[in-house]
Amino acid sequence: MSLSSIEKAGKSDSGFSLPVAMGMGLVILMIGALLIARSMQSQAISIGRSRSSNSLAIAEAGVARTLAQLTEANNAILLSLNYDPINPETNKTFLGSDGVPNNGDEESSTVNQWANPTAGASPCAAATVTGTPSISYSGTVGTDGTYTLLAYRYNSADKTATFVVEGRQTTFANAYVAVTVSLDSTGSDFPGVMSMGDTDYFDLKGRPVLGKNGNVYYNRTWSKNQSLTGSAAPGEANRSQYFNAISTGTDNISGKIVACTFDPGLSYISPSGAEDLGDVNNGGNYGNTSGGIKYYKAKKINLDNNKTLDFNTTNGPVYIYVGDDITLRGTSKIRNVRSDGQPPRVGDLRLILGEQDFEEVFLYDSSCIETAFIYDARSDVHIEGSGDGCPSAGSSNIDGVVWAEDINQLNPGTAGISVPDDLSSLSDVMNSNSRYKIGAVKSWQKIKL
Repeated sequence: MSLSSIEKAGKSDSGFSLPVAMGMGLVILMIGALLIARSMQSQAISIGRSRSSNSLAIAEAGVARTLAQLTEANNAILLSLNYDPINPETNKTFLGSDGVPNNGDEESSTVNQWANPTAGASPCAAATVTGTPSISYSGTVGTDGTYTLLAYRYNSADKTATFVVEGRQTTFANAYVAVTVSLDSTGSDFPGVMSMGDTDYFDLKGRPVLGKNGNVYYNRTWSKNQSLTGSAAPGEANRSQYFNAISTGTDNISGKIVACTFDPGLSYISPSGAEDLGDVNNGGNYGNTSGGIKYYKAKKINLDNNKTLDFNTTNGPVYIYVGDDITLRGTSKIRNVRSDGQPPRVGDLRLILGEQDFEEVFLYDSSCIETAFIYDARSDVHIEGSGDGCPSAGSSNIDGVVWAEDINQLNPGTAGISVPDDLSSLSDVMNSNSRYKIGAVKSWQKIKL
């Protein structure tokens, strides 16, 4: 090959290599740019995740603070009420009536019973509440985090509540946490004895009301001191004023005295199909074999001497509707019994009067109505016993819960009413004046709104 041919070949290779080199360089630049872009994207994702994670942590801190506030005694009144303002993103409430986020039942108007707690609360809540409700809807977490309580909804059917908290770190990210909790009835303010009286004064004449649920509710309009509107627990400075409003003698009331009553809305009309016992003048043993509620009706119950009338509630509750008076003398008894070794429950035996007016309950001597709920909304219960007739600790002629139009006695005495500790079988009537506390956390999850 000649020199000139070699020179021509070199020039040709040089002309080909330059575009290839330039192309390879461009590819390398593109790869580098892609790697940088991916790195920046990963960094952005990492930052976003970090911010989202921080916001979630802030929201969960807000949940913890909200739970702490809702366990305070002065805020117990809020637990059975609703707070659900408008979400500016949707122009509807955050949760809706069922308390489930994004479930389609959100309302177009704000729901806020927390603004005036007594308006939506149980009738006597204002009288029994401890302190003024006070809750913070938002707060700071760390140096640049904030949380906000967005909504709270109460579900009366299953005694739960759901609330939503937002967590936000500066202005870049937010997270939402929904928490559902169970609500347990405290029973601490349950009316163990209630005189709804609209015709006569409530006068215990020093007879005791015993037990941790021995709270006495009365109609202040028909009391000896109509100016009282709240309540007084044992040992409180104003206790004597409340006791003197309803009784004479010694203060033997274990629980609160509350200047408030309400209509529980319970029916006193015997249902169709109730088994008719006629006039009950002797003892006997009646029961429940259905597993549901067994209904009886009686024209009257009149027991003397040592006669005992037992109602067996092993297989289910027994309700007796009485069309005239219940009168017990001597050592006679009406008892709630079980045959399975379990203790009877007060709400499983109910003596219900009121189909006719002036249907009264009279207990004399050492008689006893044992482990029963006595409901006589249209007339009176009189305890005239001279001695302890019931098996509970302390001296009583009634072991149970008594709600009547009036509760008054002609004579003072040492035997009264002992209210059981276990009121779980009265959960249906507890709703009339329930006070709740936070129970278990049923769910805790991050959500989208």
